[in-house]
Amino acid sequence: MFIENKYKLWYFNIIYHAQNRQLNKNIYVEKHHIIPKCMNGDNSINNIAVLTAREHFICHKLLIKFVISNFHKIKMKHALGKFVQCNRNQRRLLTSHQYESARKAIIEARTGQKHTIDSRNKMSITRKGRIPWNKGKKGSQVVTEEMKIARSIRLKGKTFTDRFGEERAQLIKQQITNSKLGKPSGMLGKKHSLETRLKQSKPKQGSPHIRLICPNCNLPDKTPRHIRLYSKLDKISYT
Repeated sequence: MFIENKYKLWYFNIIYHAQNRQLNKNIYVEKHHIIPKCMNGDNSINNIAVLTAREHFICHKLLIKFVISNFHKIKMKHALGKFVQCNRNQRRLLTSHQYESARKAIIEARTGQKHTIDSRNKMSITRKGRIPWNKGKKGSQVVTEEMKIARSIRLKGKTFTDRFGEERAQLIKQQITNSKLGKPSGMLGKKHSLETRLKQSKPKQGSPHIRLICPNCNLPDKTPRHIRLYSKLDKISYT
């Protein structure tokens, strides 16, 4: 559970000192789990130490340095990062160095971590019905041409799997499919203008046309479009 080192010794010295003293009632204190709950610690009196805010911060900083497993180390980094998030009943005055170390801890804990589909669904259900903070606001985020170009270069040639991982890519693809089910094509009943057709034609000018022998009608010099079309007609005729 714990590594035997100087950080563990310092930690339990603080705990022992806190358990054997009487503090003035005017001093702000916080309760601390001596053995963290993620390591099977409980809420019993023997596992609770009453610490000052500074001692509490130091203890969580020390815990990172003497837990054995990487899982518990990540948990302790999350706990340290929480020190920059206070509720109205807490008074935590951190120095710039302490704030920096707390923020770094939570960033390190989150690096490489991905939410499961169940977690994402729970977060989605929780946020349903909430009004987005930027709804109706214009200019809340300015996207410059440089930003657009940089994003285009960064994502060029990357598939959904490359960008989001296999599990999330499948979920996104399914969401796109579901959003289009039962809806007519955007070009249904429409025709491209002459200007658009010329733009589409220009990049293809001078490129060699692919000609193949059609496996359906056995005729030579046929385009891939012809082959795909007759393959579909052949399937329809047999079903």
